Amino acid sequence: MQTAVTEKNPMSSGASIVAAIPTDGRPCAITYHEIEPEHSTDIYRISCGELEEHLNILDGLRKKAPSGFVIPQMTFDNGHISNYQYAPALLEKHGQKAIFFLVVSDMGKRPQTMTWEQAREMVSMCHEMQSHTW
Repeated sequence: MQTAVTEKNPMSSGASIVAAIPTDGRPCAITYHEIEPEHSTDIYRISCGELEEHLNILDGLRKKAPSGFVIPQMTFDNGHISNYQYAPALLEKHGQKAIFFLVVSDMGKRPQTMTWEQAREMVSMCHEMQSHTW
């Protein structure tokens, strides 16, 4: 069973998350890729401000969640360096942990990807690292 959820952020200019979220305890996720300091029109990028609005919305859902409602897990794909640069501080501010899916063969080999040291640092902050692909 699923429920359609629309949660507006009263702290923003009208941002909302609309999702069909399972109410039977099955997990669900909101997936991100790159994070930018400013707004981007690229569908794989989100600004720091937009990510913070999503975190505020999830905070609201946590406070009002009915029984059986599973708060979406936040995930980040591809191990982009921007995940390391921007996500931890925003996630920490909201008491949120995330799963980061890394492209193992790119780790530390391209300037736009995280290094193994950066991934370990994020694990020490209780975030989870998983393999996206080799």
